[in-house]
Amino acid sequence: MREMVLRETGLYPVPDIQVPEELVRVAKDWLKSRKPFLLLHGDFGSYKTTLAKKIAVNFVKNPEYAIWQAFFVFHPKLDREFYVENEKVLLKTRLLVIDDFMKEGRCLTELFYVIEERKNEMRRTILTTNLSPDPDLYKDSPIGKIFSRMTDPNFSVVYNCTPFRTRNPHQFKEGGMIW
Repeated sequence: MREMVLRETGLYPVPDIQVPEELVRVAKDWLKSRKPFLLLHGDFGSYKTTLAKKIAVNFVKNPEYAIWQAFFVFHPKLDREFYVENEKVLLKTRLLVIDDFMKEGRCLTELFYVIEERKNEMRRTILTTNLSPDPDLYKDSPIGKIFSRMTDPNFSVVYNCTPFRTRNPHQFKEGGMIW
C-alpha cells in the first residue's frame, strides 16, 4: 500500500543509493533553517534527484495522506493539463519537489505562480536543475523570475552540487557502481 501511494505522488521508487555526507548536511541545514526553498543545481551525477526524493519520502509519515505531505513533479512532464489537474496539490502539499527544471519547460508562468504562492505561505519546495540559477541570465522571463525567488537568501538555501560520481575514476566495478 505504501509503495502504491508513494508511486502516485512520484516518490517511488527511491534509488537505494547512499547520498554523500556533504549533501546530507545541506539537507539537514535547510530543514533547520525554516527557509521554504532548497535549490540544488549542478551537473548530472551529483545526487540532486536522489537527495530530493529521500527528503520527500521522509516527509511522508502517513501514506494515506501522502499527496498532501509530499509531491514529486518531473518538470519536463509538467504541462497545462497536469497543472490544471494538480493545482491544489502543487500549492498546498507540505513539500513539493520540482525535479529537472529546464528552460525548455512548459507552464513556466504557472510554475512561477506556484513558487510565489508557496513562498508567501512558507511551504517547503525543492527545485533541482542543471541550469545556472543566476536570474540575470534569464532577464524578463519566467525562468528569471523563478530563479529570482528560488535564490533569495531570505527564503532559500542554494547549493551547487558537485558531480560525486565523476570524482573517483575507480568507482565502477564489474556488476555495477560502488556507492
